[in-house]
Amino acid sequence: MASVEVELQHTLDRKRGELQQVAVKAGTAWLAPTAATEAGTEQLYCALERQLAAPEFEAELARSQHDLAGGQHAQQHAPAPGSEGCEVLAQDWWELKEDGELRVSEQTGDYVFVERDDVVRALAAFIAEYIVSLPEAQHMEPRQLQRAVVMTMGELRKGRVRRLLDWGRSLYRLGAVGYGAFSVFTNPWVAKAVLAALWSCVRLMGRIVL
Repeated sequence: MASVEVELQHTLDRKRGELQQVAVKAGTAWLAPTAATEAGTEQLYCALERQLAAPEFEAELARSQHDLAGGQHAQQHAPAPGSEGCEVLAQDWWELKEDGELRVSEQTGDYVFVERDDVVRALAAFIAEYIVSLPEAQHMEPRQLQRAVVMTMGELRKGRVRRLLDWGRSLYRLGAVGYGAFSVFTNPWVAKAVLAALWSCVRLMGRIVL
């Protein structure tokens, strides 16, 4: 598996405890169904776009870059106690079988999305830490990265990624093809990274029974 998937697993392992705590605190029974509908995905993108455009996200990117440069990321690469530590490397993590753990409605249409600030912030923090770990980000300043991520969120919101769940099923196959499948985006590597990060959070947080 490519190094980007390995880095995604490392980020998932580092942030697992934090994401699980947020899920329990905020209640995320709505997160997986949201990703399964067009209206819910639209609202999720809008909430994230606002968070990613805020000064706090640039600061999060800078903090993650500082930690990476200081070697703190490498020291935390081991899976958290009790974690699987290999989800991202498994094809079924992306394909989501019909009898998988995420029980969501396949119906599109109206969906009332209740914005949960803690969850949106947790998603943004996960995206920040994963983005800065990728080779393409190594020589970019936090503000440049922020602009690229915000632009990508806008393209996702206006484009063909209408339901996050649909893309979760395809990311493994598209990852094997490379960034060419994301050529419609201004920054293909950012689009792939953002979608992969969001899907990983939905898979992890959506499995928690509240």
